[in-house]
Amino acid sequence: MNRDGIFRGVSPLVGTALLFLIMIMIVGVLVGFFVDLGPSETKPKVASEVIFYSEYNNSTNKTYHYMEVRHTAGDVVERDDISLVWNADSSESFISSGSGEFGVNDKLVYEITSNVGNVCRSNRNEVGVTVVDEGSSAVLSDTSVAVRGEGNGTAQISGNTVGSAGESRFTADVTVLGTGASASGGGDINGDAIHGRVVIEHNNGTTEYLTPWTDGDVEDSLDTSSPSGVYEDDIWSPDISGVDYTTKPLPSNSTVSVDMRSYKPSAWSDTGEDITRNGNTYDIRRGSGGISQYRFWVNSNNPSENNLVLLRDGDRVPALGQSLSWQQSLKDMLRERMNSSGHLQLDSNEIVAVYELNTEGASPGSSGDYNDAVVLIEVSPVQEKIVTRGEERHYIYCGN
Repeated sequence: MNRDGIFRGVSPLVGTALLFLIMIMIVGVLVGFFVDLGPSETKPKVASEVIFYSEYNNSTNKTYHYMEVRHTAGDVVERDDISLVWNADSSESFISSGSGEFGVNDKLVYEITSNVGNVCRSNRNEVGVTVVDEGSSAVLSDTSVAVRGEGNGTAQISGNTVGSAGESRFTADVTVLGTGASASGGGDINGDAIHGRVVIEHNNGTTEYLTPWTDGDVEDSLDTSSPSGVYEDDIWSPDISGVDYTTKPLPSNSTVSVDMRSYKPSAWSDTGEDITRNGNTYDIRRGSGGISQYRFWVNSNNPSENNLVLLRDGDRVPALGQSLSWQQSLKDMLRERMNSSGHLQLDSNEIVAVYELNTEGASPGSSGDYNDAVVLIEVSPVQEKIVTRGEERHYIYCGN
């Protein structure tokens, strides 16, 4: 047999074998490719809704806030795979409690009272809420939630009285920041006897007079018939503190004000306290004898009462309060509420009342220093407490 015959017999066999090997290799590559790909995992698709509500607990006297995630449509997922991320100043995660399926019409409830408190204190306008299925890393819900609340409210002035600009009920916190009505002689500060009473004009037209200072009995009447009665509610002090009163909740169209009156005692007794003013040290003396001079009431219900001036944020304190060397000035009493240019720095719910108690018929532009008494009135809307589950809402509520 010649060589050409041999090779002619071998060539088809080799070619067939090579082709078979190539085909096996191609099939192996394709099989490996598809095996590696594997069946694609489908992430669950869930439509959900996030709502909020609050409940007031009578036994703890505290309101608790809740967030509820509702499954409205889509796939079923496992409850213990679900986490919720609260994206506020720092991200906080909540893991769903319980087991079983989370399907259409099911709910997940989270108690978020402390988180609401943190958000409200940070004055944020919104918070991001993300619901995640940890098993598949699928985001089930991602939304921004508004933060709302009553805030401090806004005070409004009506004549010489103060009310709330809102429609909800409100309380008024009334604080005596300082008093200055006094005389001086021989290194002593001889204080006047000063009475103050809180006046509430109710929406039914009635007027209520309260005397919370300083004996704490709100409903006793001021007795000016004797020294013991006069000094029972005497609020004079060169460095007054802790003289405040908060009203009960009032209807939105009620008003609050403070009447003031000072008396000149006929004698004084040393209190044993000293005070330094403008580099001079004085003995503090309070009235102990009868009354040598009965002065007028500064009647806050009288809209034309000039011995009382109400000031709000941004108002410039007039050329008033230029006190005598032993007296506190308005700057002494207002402190950080008055800036270096003489303008008030108040919140929207604050009003300052300044009184001239020595000169009847005073005028802010001509007579009187108006530093005889200074009162701060702060109005705050009443956050109505929710006794049972309240109205569902799609925002975070900052309130009681």
